[in-house]
Amino acid sequence: MATITLSYDGRNTVIRDLIAALVRLDGINVENKKRRKNSFKTSLEELNTGELYEAKDGKDLVAQCLK
Repeated sequence: MATITLSYDGRNTVIRDLIAALVRLDGINVENKKRRKNSFKTSLEELNTGELYEAKDGKDLVAQCLK
């Protein structure tokens, strides 16, 4: 089986419709690879898992970073 990787602008309706038509054909399997998380989602995940650090002031922050 051959593998083809497509990168396209999801806002382009013509390309989106073409991809949808290809997916409906028999014998074509689609794998969606998730994109990398953006910084907001990463920060929110760190907040929820407790991976945040606090510092009293700038000197304390620098001291923590140098540990």
